[in-house]
Amino acid sequence: MQQKLLHAQKLLEGVTMANFGLLEKHADEIIVLSKRNEWRVLQTPEYMRFSDELRRNAETIIRHAQKKNLDGAALAYLQMTLNCVECHKYVREVR
Repeated sequence: MQQKLLHAQKLLEGVTMANFGLLEKHADEIIVLSKRNEWRVLQTPEYMRFSDELRRNAETIIRHAQKKNLDGAALAYLQMTLNCVECHKYVREVR
């Protein structure tokens, strides 16, 4: 969790500073983290959907960063953040 938060904070820094390299790096790190076994705290279809959506949003951040599209990267970051909030709500309810 702490690593995910660190990368999410770095993404926010990348958005606010228009640092596209930072956006690419930390979006990729989130994708890598989300594929690790310790990431999978639940084995439900809903949880898998949340994880897939997180990866799609991170991939979108990377695509926009490569195109130097700050608005697109910012929107994808916002969507990823909302996904995180919804997923954490879901995990708390299921547990």
